[in-house]
Amino acid sequence: TLVLAQGKPEIDAMLKAYAAAWGEKNNVEVTIKSVGGTSGGLGPQLKADYAAGDMPDIFAFDGLEAYKEWEGIILDLSDEEWVSLTSVPFKYNGKVYGFPVAIEGWGMAYNGDMLDKAGIDPATLVNFDAYKAAFEKLDSMKAELGINSVVSMVASVEMGWVTAHHNFNSLLSNGLPYGDLSVVDNLLAGNVDAQRLREYADWVELLFKYADRSVLLTGNYDSQVGAFANQKAVFLHQGNWVDPNMKDAGATFKMAYAPHGS
Repeated sequence: TLVLAQGKPEIDAMLKAYAAAWGEKNNVEVTIKSVGGTSGGLGPQLKADYAAGDMPDIFAFDGLEAYKEWEGIILDLSDEEWVSLTSVPFKYNGKVYGFPVAIEGWGMAYNGDMLDKAGIDPATLVNFDAYKAAFEKLDSMKAELGINSVVSMVASVEMGWVTAHHNFNSLLSNGLPYGDLSVVDNLLAGNVDAQRLREYADWVELLFKYADRSVLLTGNYDSQVGAFANQKAVFLHQGNWVDPNMKDAGATFKMAYAPHGS
């Protein structure tokens, strides 16, 4: 038997289908445990599993700090055949401890039909000023567009991964090459780029200002994504993992992603 735990409920069905096919071919019973979305994070569940003596054989972790929580039980995978086939293995101290599960894009999903109606070209959404002007125009057209808010954004406790893993990453990585930790290292050393921080704070303030207050403060994954899928918001602060949700909701509008505005 093999148990795999991962934090992407959006791909649960796909993983289970693959696990069934792979398990049959290799004579292994595979169990997929998907934890995330409205049910909270995978991290707390792993801690509960560990306390109960029921850890999965393979589990996903999201970066260095998460790795450090479990480094005492994670195997060195440096000699596995797949290591030479990927450019993004998880490495620490010269050894490989994880393989990439998914390469995802995150940003501001937008309803292209509504932007067309408002006369806004999404190709112009490349900086703060462009977003500010677009948000102001869309906010003035709420009744005409039939929306409750311009942006569907959440900052509730259970959705901290949106504000932390994704939004805060705008401060840490925007404009830098992949793997550049210069901003992170400077912050850890107590050196703050005040201009970069101000620009990031302005971006967060703009998102919060044009979000539905109920969704922002108390909403969960379903309410945030649902508002966009039901065309009650023009923008969604998420990533391409929501595509299956759009399909399940029967969304037919033009949808794409623009970069964050800070």
